[in-house]
Amino acid sequence: MTGGDSEQVAALASGGLDSGVMLARLAESSRAVHPIYLNCGLIWEAAEKEFLERFVSRLADPRVHEFKS
Repeated sequence: MTGGDSEQVAALASGGLDSGVMLARLAESSRAVHPIYLNCGLIWEAAEKEFLERFVSRLADPRVHEFKS
């Protein structure tokens, strides 16, 4: 983390706990957080994207935007 406030950040995220914590922490120091999920054709991607979508929704922080894939 940096010491100052960032305007906007983009972050690669998965559906894991570490990504959820990262997004929440980034929101504390940024005006806007844009999660990005990379589709690689893996069998578990649908479940992972669902978990990420749920986390962002339940976080209910307007600074964390819906994820893009």
